Amino acid sequence: MPKRPGPPVLVRRQARLGMGTLLGDAAVVLKHFTGSHDHKMDDKGRVSLPTEFRRVLDAVGSSGGLYIAPQLDDPRAHVVFTIEAYSALIERHNAREYASMQAQQRMELKLVTRASQIQVDDMGRIVIAKPLRASIGLQKQIRFVGVASSFEIWEPSARDDFEADLEASLDEPVFIDRRGLH
Repeated sequence: MPKRPGPPVLVRRQARLGMGTLLGDAAVVLKHFTGSHDHKMDDKGRVSLPTEFRRVLDAVGSSGGLYIAPQLDDPRAHVVFTIEAYSALIERHNAREYASMQAQQRMELKLVTRASQIQVDDMGRIVIAKPLRASIGLQKQIRFVGVASSFEIWEPSARDDFEADLEASLDEPVFIDRRGLH
């Protein structure tokens, strides 16, 4: 007996295009870390990256390795860079002329000496080393905060305090020119 054809099957074509993905006729560009995401960390310092962040890492081809360093402007957080973004930051640091040797060494202490490479495992998790956790008071809860080309790791109440202080310090509304954006 001949096999009867079943119902039509929809096939989703997916092809890489630079920093995004093409699904049918619509391009989805995933190249910026955005949003605020609370996650739980286990006793070994393992925590799952937000799904949105993993998608960005996949899109920019940096799903395996990252660099983590103290946040340059606030000691209550760490900043996480893709390998490419960290390399660009180091190049920028090397090209910069500092006002003093001490200022250069202070930046190198944060940017290089206290930085470390971390891996994203097959389950989309990273491990935050105990000294890094202790330096910003991480316990069980972590807040990931997207800041476009990188993301930050905060203890949630410290981030809440930071945002409250920031809101209180704004003297006037902040506007951005959105003309020409598509």
